[in-house]
Amino acid sequence: MKKNHVKLRVCREIKYNIKSNDTTRFGEEVFDQFGRITTYTEYFAGGKVFAIYEYIYGEKNKVEKNIVKHIFNDFQPVEFILAYDAAGRLISRTLPNPIRNFWVKESFTYTKNGVLVKAEQWYSVEDTLKVLYSKEYPLSLRPIENSLVYLYDQKGLLVLHQFYSRAGKLDRCRSFEYSFY
Repeated sequence: MKKNHVKLRVCREIKYNIKSNDTTRFGEEVFDQFGRITTYTEYFAGGKVFAIYEYIYGEKNKVEKNIVKHIFNDFQPVEFILAYDAAGRLISRTLPNPIRNFWVKESFTYTKNGVLVKAEQWYSVEDTLKVLYSKEYPLSLRPIENSLVYLYDQKGLLVLHQFYSRAGKLDRCRSFEYSFY
C-alpha cells in the first residue's frame, strides 16, 4: 500500500439472502508510512470486535512478532509462534495454546517463485489438528480489471469484491474504503 500512501482500509460486507440484505463492518487494516500492515481488526456480524492482530517488523520488513487479542480470551495478548522457510517467507503462525472458537494454526504454501498459492486454517478437534478452512489462490494474482468479481479505483486499489454461490447468484460482496497519509 506504500505506493498509494494508504493509512487505513475499512472493509464492509454485504450479504444477500431471500429475506433481507445485511451490511456490516467486516475488517479494518492500519498501515504504517512504509505500507506495512500494523493492525488488523476483525468484527462479528453485529459490528462487535472479534479479534485484533498486531504486526511488529524487524530487519528487511520481516514480521518479528504477530500478536492476537481475541474476544474469547478476554482480549489478552497472545503471541503467535512464527515459522519461515529458507527464503524468509512466512509458512505458518501457531498459537502456543488454543483459544475457544479460533483456529490454532495458519499455514501458507508458495510456488518456488514465492507466489502465495494456498492458505489453510487448522483447528483443534479432539486434540488433533484438522484443516477446517482452505483457500487456494490463482497462480497469477494480477487483478482482473473491472470484472464482475473485482472493481478497482484509478489508483489500482480494490473497492469492490463480489462472491457468487455455486448456483451463480450473488451471495455477498465486500466494499473497501481508504484514508491516506
